[in-house]
Amino acid sequence: MRNLLDRPLALALAAGMLVAGTGDAWASSMPEPQNIRGEIRDSVSGALLAGVEIRLEEQIVVSDASGQFSLRKGTPPYRLALSRPGQPAVIRDVSEVESLSTVVLLLDPKVRRAENVDVVDARTDDPAPASIPL
Repeated sequence: MRNLLDRPLALALAAGMLVAGTGDAWASSMPEPQNIRGEIRDSVSGALLAGVEIRLEEQIVVSDASGQFSLRKGTPPYRLALSRPGQPAVIRDVSEVESLSTVVLLLDPKVRRAENVDVVDARTDDPAPASIPL
């Protein structure tokens, strides 16, 4: 009689272990949030840029000394806002990113739009203008 009672108990324990085992397997098969890894480069020289602020939705990170950054993925496409001190933000749209790839984002160098020009020894009989608008 004891063997009959032990058998259902053993079956119930085995079934419970199977259910618990599949729960762990299910949890481990759930995709973990992945990151977007990237680097910021100057679009002219190709130099890595440190200290660039990168925004994706509510996330804000700053590129490190080697121009590298990492953000948690959201829903693609990704709209990244890049900004440096004293410059307006630049928007870069990035489509789906593979898990092992690195996104390279280019920023144009700061352009100086105004420049002082001193004209020395201007001739009044010269047909060329003394100054040229920039």
